Formats: sequence, C-alpha cells, structure tokens
Amino acid sequence: MGSEHDETNCSSSDNNVLLSSNFALSSSLSSIITRGSIENSFFTIIDPTITNTTEIEEIVNIWVKKFKENPRTGTIKLFAVIINCFDVDVCEDAFIQFNCVQIFARINKCFETLTKTGSLISPEKVKKSIDVQKSLELFTAIFHYHSNLFFENDANKSYFIFLRDILTKISQSDFIGPRLLATSFGLKIVTGLIQSNNVELIKNDLDIFYTEFLIKRWKDTICIIREQVLLELIIWINIDSINFINDFWMYIYWALGDQSTSVQNIALKISNDILNMHSNIPKVKMLIKKIISVLANLLLSSNDGVVISALNLYSILPSVDEEDYMNKVESIALELIFSEKSKIARVAAKHFMNQMVNSQPNVLEQLKVLIVILEGVPLQIKLIASSFFVDAIYDLCPVLTDFKLISQLLSLDNLEDTEKHNLLILLMYVVKWLITGVKPEQKIAFMGDQNDTSNILSQKNALIKIWSLAKYNFIPEDLEPLKYLSYYVTNLNNNSPTNIIVSEFALSAFMEVFRRTILNVPTNIQNNVYFEQSENIVENTYITFLNAMLITSSKYDPQMINICETAFLIVDDLLRIRFNIDNTNYLLDDDQNIKLNEFIFSLCHNCEYNDDLNILRLVEIFIQLIQDGLIEINHLITLLQFVKKELIEYALGPVFNYFCKKETGDQLSDVINLYLVYMYENIISQKSNFKNYTLKDLTDVATIITRILCQCTDQIGKRLVSTNIHRHGIQYAMNDSLSNPYSEYPFKQFFWILVSMCDILIPYDAQRLASDFISKPATQELINADNEYVLGYLYKLLELYDTQKS
Repeated sequence: MGSEHDETNCSSSDNNVLLSSNFALSSSLSSIITRGSIENSFFTIIDPTITNTTEIEEIVNIWVKKFKENPRTGTIKLFAVIINCFDVDVCEDAFIQFNCVQIFARINKCFETLTKTGSLISPEKVKKSIDVQKSLELFTAIFHYHSNLFFENDANKSYFIFLRDILTKISQSDFIGPRLLATSFGLKIVTGLIQSNNVELIKNDLDIFYTEFLIKRWKDTICIIREQVLLELIIWINIDSINFINDFWMYIYWALGDQSTSVQNIALKISNDILNMHSNIPKVKMLIKKIISVLANLLLSSNDGVVISALNLYSILPSVDEEDYMNKVESIALELIFSEKSKIARVAAKHFMNQMVNSQPNVLEQLKVLIVILEGVPLQIKLIASSFFVDAIYDLCPVLTDFKLISQLLSLDNLEDTEKHNLLILLMYVVKWLITGVKPEQKIAFMGDQNDTSNILSQKNALIKIWSLAKYNFIPEDLEPLKYLSYYVTNLNNNSPTNIIVSEFALSAFMEVFRRTILNVPTNIQNNVYFEQSENIVENTYITFLNAMLITSSKYDPQMINICETAFLIVDDLLRIRFNIDNTNYLLDDDQNIKLNEFIFSLCHNCEYNDDLNILRLVEIFIQLIQDGLIEINHLITLLQFVKKELIEYALGPVFNYFCKKETGDQLSDVINLYLVYMYENIISQKSNFKNYTLKDLTDVATIITRILCQCTDQIGKRLVSTNIHRHGIQYAMNDSLSNPYSEYPFKQFFWILVSMCDILIPYDAQRLASDFISKPATQELINADNEYVLGYLYKLLELYDTQKS
C-alpha cells in the first residue's frame, strides 16, 4: 500500500499473480467477471445479480453485505469497480497480498499496452461515461453511509489505506485519463467521508486525502484535472461552507489566475456563490480583496464566458477600501458596454444601468448620464460605439424612447452642441430599434487610419434604418433631422468630419426626411417672404444633396456597391419628385451628367453574370429616366458600350422600341451614330482604354444593335432610324477625299460597320441609299479606284434590293 506502509507489502511468488495483458491484470480467471464476458451490468463484478436497472442504493447494500461477510472480498470487488473503469480486468487471485507497489506496476503496464492500441481511457470518456459516473456515485454513497466499516479494526483499516494508496499512485501516473479518473475517485471518497459520522475520527486520514487529491492535484499540469478539483470543492463548500472556505479560499483565488479559462470560469462561479450565500464567513473578506486584485484581468479576457462571469461577480461585490483597483475595474466594465459582443455588452449594461443610471433622481438626469458616457468615446469610433451602446442598453432604458423628453433636453440652453449631438446619435439608433426591431447590422469597429477604405467598409452598415421612421412621419420636428443626418451623408457637408461612416442607411434616411420636407413646402401662403426663404432652403438642399448622391454613386467600388446603388436610387427619386411637383425637369449640367455616366459605366463593367437581376433592375431604372425624359437620351451611349452582354441587350430592347418611332427616331439614330463613330475612332487610334478592341468587335456590336432595332414594332420609326444611321454613316465614311491631307486616316473602313447594319433596311430603302451614294462624283472616283470598302457596301445594298426583285 505504498512506501508509507511497508508493513503491508509482502513479496509474492504466486505463479505470476499479476500478469500484464491487453485487457487484464491476470490471464487466470476466478470469481471476478472479466470485461470479455457478457455482462448484465457494469457492476456484475460486485454481484452477478445486479442489472442495469439496479439502483445505486441497492448496489451499495449488496456490496455492504459482501464486505461484512468477507472484508477482503469486499475490498477486491470495490477495487475491481475502479479497475473496470479503466477497461482493465482483475481477478481475485491477484490479491493474495495487497501489495500496492506491485499492483500499480502491473496496472501501469496495462496502461502502456492500452496506449499503444489506442484503447486507454481518455479524459473525455471519464467525463461522459455513464458507467464511470455511476461508479463515482457508488463510492460517494459507500463512504458517506458505510465508511465505518473500514475503521472497525486494523485489518479493515489496511484495506482502506490500500484503496487510498493505489488511487494516489494512479493519480500521479503519466497517463492523463487514468490520472483524472483516480483523482475523481479520491475526491469522491472525500465527499463521502465528510458527510459521514466519522469526520472527527478520521481527520488524519482526510488530511492525507486533501494533500494527495486536492493540494497535489491542484498543481497538475493538465487543466481538466484542476477543473475536477475545483468542481468537487464546490460540493464540499455546499456541505460545510465555513470550514472549506476558511481552509481553501486561497485555491479559489489562485484558480482565478489559472492559465485555463475553463478553470477560471469554475473559480468565478464558486466566488459568485460564496459572495451570494456565505459573505459573513471571516475569510470571505480576504477573498474579496484578492478577487478585486485580479478582476481587471478577468474582464479583459479573450474568453466571453470568463468576461461575463467576471461582470456578474463585479456587480455583487460589496464596497471595499481598494480604490485603485476598483477604479480600474469600473473603467473596464464601463468600456465593455461598447463591446461588439452583444452578450458581454448586455451584462455590462445591466450593471451600468443599476449603478449609474437608475440611481439618478429623475429621467432628465438619467439621459444626461448617457450623454456623459458617450463623451468619453473617441471620435473616430463614436458612431459604431454608439450602435453597440444602444444595442446593450435598449431593453434596460425605457427613457430612450421618450421623444418628448429628449426634445425638452435638446432645447436646454445649458446643453452644449456636442452633448446634443451625442444624444441625437443615441436617438438615431433607438429609432431603428423601435421601428424595425432589428439590431445594428455591423458589429466591427477598426481603430486604424480613418481614411482607410477597409475601415470605412467595415463600418458602413452601422447606421440604422432610420428612414423607416421618416416614412411614417414619426421624427419629431424639433430634432432637426436633416441637420443631424447631414453629418452622415458623404459629400454633402463641407464641414463633415473625414471619419464619418459611409452608409446606405444614412442616405436613405436623409432622403425620406427630405422627401417630406419637399412635399411640405407651402405653395399658397400670404407670407411671401417666408415662402421664398423656405423655397430657397429646399432648393439649395436639393441641389447639394443631388450632387452628393451623384458623386457617391460615381465612386463605384464592388465592395461598396450597396452605397453606390442607394445613392443612384436616390438620384432617380430626386429627379422624379422634382418633376412631380411642378412638371418641370431638373436639367443636369455637364459635370452631373458625367457623374451619372460614371456610375452606370462602372455598374455594367462589373456585371459578370447575365442573370444578375439586381444590375438589370438598376439598368432598367436608368433607362426609364431616359425614356421619361428626366435625363438626356445621349446616356444610352454608355449602355451601348456593353450591348454585347446579354443582360444589357435585353434591357435596351424596350427603350429602343420606345424611341424608334416617327417623333423620336431622329434622337435614337443620332445616339447610335455618335456611339459608332466614338467607338470607331477610339479603336482606330488605339486609345489606351481601347487597345484590346478591334473593328471586328465593333461590327459584332453593330450587328447586335441591328438585331434590337429589327425587333421594334413601329415600321415607320424603324425605317427612319435605319436610313438615318446609314446616311450619317456614309457621310462620316466619306469625310475625306483623295486630295484631303488626312486621306491616310481609314475613314472608308467605317463602311464595314455599315455593312453589318444592312439587315435592318428594307429593299426599297437599300436601293435608294445605293442610288444616292453612286450618284456622287466622289463615290464614282472610289469605285474606279476599286476601293474595297465602298464596293463592299454597295454590293450589300444591291444584294438587299435584288432579294426583293427575286
């Protein structure tokens, strides 16, 4: 039974009493059932009559009967339960002498063999195995109710010492699973003993158990074993809180600083229970001081569970004379309200509300506390931090939804502009909660360079969907929402901070509020001065906002597509609102037209899939603006550059059909001609952006344009457009003459383009074009010179005419 009890160690030459094998301590079998046998229950090693449904209490009674009949056999059966948990078998003839050293040596060899085969019990199995947990429960019950059996005489006491020593040796082995299991058995024996009636009689024995299974195992390098020690300590404290807290409170403190977060979590739970239920125990005050000294580090843990447990512990700490530590802890706890992790933020907010907000004498002072808290947030993260802040306190702070109170506070003269601004930030997020019921969309805030694009992108969704409130006309007028929201709309305010977060939510919110403002401008009022002032303010805001949206949409980036698209939709909205009010169009200037084209160009350029319904929707909105006359038809030139994409070809069909008629055919043909000439000259001159284009590409595009025009339904319009395209094309191709100094410029190659567009012509129009073309002296000269381009074009026209004749 270990080196401490040599009197029990007897040498044995009993025919290889303890032979090592894969699954057995001995190859010979006796009264103990081996693991290889078919069992009715895990505990048939105690008695074959035990089944899976036998209750622990009944198993205990069966074992007690066995022990009373023969203590030696009873001990062997109890030890067999332990060994059985290791997936190792034992037979009774192994115990002619209870030699702890030899038995452990044989067991250890079995562990080595099981390790090689991958069958050694793991810590996970120790934790999850029902049989193992039931065995531990059995040991607790035996030593709780029947520990006196081991102390009736010296012989029985030697069996107790054997069990203690063999468990001690296994708990010190190199194998983690067995080490944990042996430690668990040792701790459960203690749990049983301290509930028995023999505590005073076995104090020395308990001290040895504390040393071996608590003190020594607490120093174990494996955290799961330290966890087990702490978990059992919780049980002991519940049994005898005064003695165990007084004796072992330092272990709880040490566990708070453990490298393992799981150990820290258990220690925090113990500390919480102690402060809630046992705060009157003398040593608890000392524990509280120690807790405060490490609480700041726990609040800064990377483990969410540790942080939340530390916050809960902080919220119940009594007042102590540890000002330096407490100030640091309080500061960190306050910062955690702004955490991007909502669970942590909510717990921190609950403490904050109870301690700092709800304690105020009135709701006005409560709001002021919230404002003061926001003042300490760095400007570069104020918006995203406010989002987290409201997310955390919303359910706990009903005063945030009292708009009337907020309006009163904003009207106070003793409130500075920055304080009002902070309050409005809170209001913005609260409104979003109230209307949408959706949490802030973005939970990440970077602390880097404020001009860094990735930083802006990471925060772009932090602004709330406040436009929902504006749609229902719920925004209080005295909050001056446009003035406030302008801070969040890029390119709108020359004084806007450089670190303002870009967000489609802010753009939409501003638009909804502004829509109401435009529609509410008085149109029939006696006070003309007031009317003019209101009208001028709205007009200036309209132009400024429109320009801001055009600039925002033009800075297209696939990663910022939501913002660009939102800005474009607002441009569409603004142009239509203006027309609906007074039936006059707002005429975009050259710079504004360029910005609009930059957006649609980037949108089409980045279109990778022909089934992208979102891009199709935006293109159709753009086309509808052209069709409704709200922007110039020349904007079609931008779309024609991408007509080889099926999606764009599909979108252009309706607008071609709309303009391909007698009244507007000239406009459509002018646009097509401008596009063809623009592309032709850039390809021929090999401009930097057109080096990958060839005339073949342009003829392919011309063929697609022809195909779209052929689908137009108005026959008169179709003839008008087709003949215009060819007449203008002929005029362009004949720009030079043989004596022209620019005669080397390949104007004549443009006839290739016209050839690809002949299919739209009816034979009669083809014959007229050919006749007019041939009648020109310059044409005759080119025919005589065998110019392949002119001859090819004439041949195509005559071919169409001949088709009709045949």
